[in-house]
Order: sequence, then structure tokens, then C-alpha cells
Amino acid sequence: MSDGHYHFVNSKLVPPQQQSSNNNNEDWSRWSMYVLRELDRQNNNLESLRKVVSEQNVAIAKLNVKAGIWGIMGGAISGLVALIMWFMKSQG
Repeated sequence: MSDGHYHFVNSKLVPPQQQSSNNNNEDWSRWSMYVLRELDRQNNNLESLRKVVSEQNVAIAKLNVKAGIWGIMGGAISGLVALIMWFMKSQG
């Protein structure tokens, strides 16, 4: 038997049991509106997550570029030091 309200069963919202065809149409109409609102809410959440992931991808790309620049500089400095030491050793 139903009191015309939605109920939670196993942590999920379920529509009321239908008792008449008129009540059936009204209940399913409300249920479909609930489902559409829930889908819209989930879509908004998904869009927010996509935005955050996109921002994080940009931040990661920037860090990769900085790491590459630092790597090139470190390699160039150590190569320059080695070249200077080789030049000094060959001169003296």
C-alpha cells in the first residue's frame, strides 16, 4: 500500500506504488520530473568536473614546460663547466 509519497529503499529514492490510473499518471509525472532534475544536476556536476580537469591539464602542461627548461639549463651549465675544465686542463 502507498501513501502517495516517494520512499527510500536501500538508500535509493523510489516512486510510490500506483493505486489508480489517474494517480498513476500523476505519480509517474512527478517521478519523471524528479529524474529530469536529477539528470540536469548530474550534468552540471559533470561540466564542473570537466572544467576543473581542463584547468589541471593546463597547469600540468605549464609545469612540464618549466621542468624541461630547468633540465636544459642544468644540462647546459654542467656541459659548460665540463668544457671549461677540459679547456683549462688542455692549456696548462
